[in-house]
Parts: sequence; structure tokens; C-alpha cells
Amino acid sequence: MSEASARIVHKIPAWAWFVACCLASLAIQLALAATTRGYVADQAIFLRWAEAVRTAGLSRAYEAGGIDYPPLYLYVLDAYARLASALHLGLRPGTFWAKLPGIAIYAALMPAMWALSRGMRAEKRRWAIAGYCLNPVLIFGTAVWGQVDVIDATLALAAVWLVSKRPLVAGVAFGLGLAAKFETIVVLPVLLTAAWAQPPRLRRLGQLACGALMSLVLVALPLWGGGLWPMIRSAYIATTGEYPYLSMNAMNIWFDFFDASPYASDRAPAILGLTYKEVGLSLLAAACLAALAYLVRSRQALSIRATSAAAFVGFSFFMLATEMHERYVVLAVTLVSWLAALDRRWRAVATALAFSAFWNLWVVCFGAVNAQQDAWMVYLNLAAYGAMGVVMAREVMPGRRARRPVAEATE
Repeated sequence: MSEASARIVHKIPAWAWFVACCLASLAIQLALAATTRGYVADQAIFLRWAEAVRTAGLSRAYEAGGIDYPPLYLYVLDAYARLASALHLGLRPGTFWAKLPGIAIYAALMPAMWALSRGMRAEKRRWAIAGYCLNPVLIFGTAVWGQVDVIDATLALAAVWLVSKRPLVAGVAFGLGLAAKFETIVVLPVLLTAAWAQPPRLRRLGQLACGALMSLVLVALPLWGGGLWPMIRSAYIATTGEYPYLSMNAMNIWFDFFDASPYASDRAPAILGLTYKEVGLSLLAAACLAALAYLVRSRQALSIRATSAAAFVGFSFFMLATEMHERYVVLAVTLVSWLAALDRRWRAVATALAFSAFWNLWVVCFGAVNAQQDAWMVYLNLAAYGAMGVVMAREVMPGRRARRPVAEATE
């Protein structure tokens, strides 16, 4: 079926394929947004923030407290709230209008991803675009749930994909991702290692740092008169301990897998005098080191192995750390779907991960998570996680005959 589909797709002009994917994605999103309520609590929070920024300004809104997101999305909410006020639109959670900003951002990012895929072989480029525009997890999270994880996931993908070729642009993408959501920080070790992996090392690291700093400064510029420290405290510091539980409906190893309630405190003692949170962070650190070792030793093109390492770190973050929400898997899903278009070995992993993540979001949004009935998602995630490790380990295994490397984007 894959080969037959590839032959059909090959006959369609590249630009027509892109337009078709975009229009299909937007049609699905608009239909879902108009017919579902989604996660009303998150939508209500965003609309409250939008009104606070519109009436009081960004700095005073942060000083008043209650906002735990960085400012990038708040600019969009502010503009949307002003437009709605001018048009006398009633913005209420659960309605089509509450989800429209996220859909507009998703639509705006699609041409950027088309540009990002430039230079790929035609067939791979088509599947990469389809995997992004028609990704069920991104569509559900944006058009149904009403969240905007698509922003930081897309910017993190752009950063790791471009760091080997355009470190300055990669730094800008990473800085914008960090200004959208703190979760983007998980790809930083991969970016630094990839920038150092090829000469001129110091120059590439400097370009990466300058790009990130430049975008962060520009985003935070309106806060210099006041509100900067409240923003840093609420969006980057306090948010790391806001929900001190093993798992917040995230199907990882802490969700009832060790016969412990996922809603137990992660500050409780676990083993060797360490708390559950410290155990999770230790496991995450070990997985991060393994990913960096792969990045250094793999023979794949640097852009491919950087993306692979980032996908492994992103999924490790979801699977191993405590205090995980179900939506924090979106970053890993986005990276893996991009890899699946480039390398057949990642397709089964991408399929399993997308299905598990989609159903995890569905259950939380439309029902209630059940530790017994939903445990299968934990096992499916563990299988996908193990498969990712096997794929990466086989590339660096000593004495093993090397596969033909996946070519650079100029293939």
C-alpha cells in the first residue's frame, strides 16, 4: 500500500500536493472546531489572558499573576482580543472562536515547513509535508483541544533540522520556541552538540547563541519596563513544580506502571533516598547522554542524526520525567513524523506514537482516564520507546555493517 500510494503521489506536482495537504488540514480543523467543545478549561484560561493583556497591557498582566506561558502566544491572543472587540465578537470557551487563533497559527506554519523541506527528494518531501499538515495529534490538539503545542513543536523541529546548515536561523527558531513554551529547552543539549560536531565549532556555537538571544530579546522587549521578572518567574521557574505529581494523565512509566498512583506526589521517597522526581530526572539525564553519544557516533547526515537524537530526548522527557501532562508528547510526535518521511525504519514508531498520543488526548478531553483500561497506551509507548533505542543503537553498534546513510537535504 505504501509503494502504491508513493506511485500515485509521485504523479502529483509538488506544489499541488502541498496545497492539497494544507486545504485538507484546514477543512478538517475548521469542521472539528465548529462541532466540538474541546478542553474548555484551557480555552477559558487563554481567553482570560487575552482580555487581561488587552485591557491592562502585557507587563501588568504578568505582574497581576496567573499567566504561566511565555509571551510569544500572548501577542497573538492580544491581537485576537482587540480584533474581536472591534468586531463585537463574543469570545466564549468551547466555541469555534476560542480555537481559531491556534488554527491560524498552524496554517501560518505550514508554508514555513514547506520551505524547511526544500532540498529533500520529491517523494520524501511530500510525505514529510503530509505527516505535518495531516498529523492527527497536531490537528486534535489545535482544533479540538484548543491548545498551541504546535508552535513550540514546530520551532524545535526547525531548530534541530537547521542547526547543521544554518546555525543562526536554528538559534532564532530555538529562541522563539523557548519564548512560546519552556518545553523547547529539552532539545538544547542536541543543538549544542550538533553545532560543535563540525567546524568551525566556536563560530557555529556563537551563531546559534546569537540567534537564540536575539529572538528572546525581541520577544521580551515590551517587558523591560516592568513585568520581565514576573514573566520569568511564572513561565520558566514556577512552572516546573506547578503540578507535583507522578503523572498528569500522561501514559509514561509513572502512570500506574510501578503499582503507584499516578496522582501521588513526586516528592515522596522512592529508592536510595531519592524522590520520584529525582529518579525521573536521573533517568532523563542518562537517556540524554545516550542520545548525545548516538549523535556523535552515528554515520547519518548530521541533520538526520540531530533530529533523531532530539526525538529520542523529547520522548524520553515524556516517558521518564514526572509531572508530565498528556500534551507534552506533541514535540516527540512532530519530530518522529518528520523522520518517518525520511527513513522507513521510523515509520512503525511514528504510527504507534501518533496513535497512542492521539488516543491519550481523546480520553482526557472527552472522558476520564482509567488506570486499568488505559494501561495499554503505556505499553505501546514503551514498545515505541524501545524501538527508537534499537534503531539508534544499531547505527552505532561496533563491527556492524553500516547502512547507507540517509542523504543530506540536497539529495
